[in-house]
Amino acid sequence: MSHVMKWDKFSVVVREFGCESFSFKYLRQVVDSDFDDEAFDETSSFVGIHWTDVSPDLFRKNFSVFSYFSDFAFFLYTPALIRCSLEDAEKSHLAVETFLNCLGDKESKHIQNFYERRWRQFSIIHLNLLISWLADSGGDFLRFFDQSEIERSISHLNELVRRAHDVENRWRRLASVRGFIKGIPEGS
Repeated sequence: MSHVMKWDKFSVVVREFGCESFSFKYLRQVVDSDFDDEAFDETSSFVGIHWTDVSPDLFRKNFSVFSYFSDFAFFLYTPALIRCSLEDAEKSHLAVETFLNCLGDKESKHIQNFYERRWRQFSIIHLNLLISWLADSGGDFLRFFDQSEIERSISHLNELVRRAHDVENRWRRLASVRGFIKGIPEGS
């Protein structure tokens, strides 16, 4: 039995990411740069591919793709990475490494700022699911990482959750003052 079936939160990932029926039709929707040939090469294989059709082999061949994805493609293909990492760690662990490197390096403000906008696509629920994936899934992909790398990634994700809570709380205060608090989902 694969870890996808054993990890009880994968169905929550599918529901919460809400990308059941979306796939990109054009390269410029997937790639973050109009001028980088390497970015075109890495991302072009994902055009027209629904996230459920992404295979561990595709991540093996294009393991640095998360460095080149557009913000929305980065978000949309995250469930595919989670699923592939739990199905075939051998083929997808380098893509997981690239994904985790996109959390940025607290030592490098430039890198952190470059990737910051991608993480704004993720709600508090999404970020907590990513933390659970790293901390609780028991996926075989974890054997490719030092525990310190996983802890650093979880720490950074927790910081993103904290900042998202701060933004949400400020917005709620503002919304309640202005009287339009209806329609804000709890914990989103």
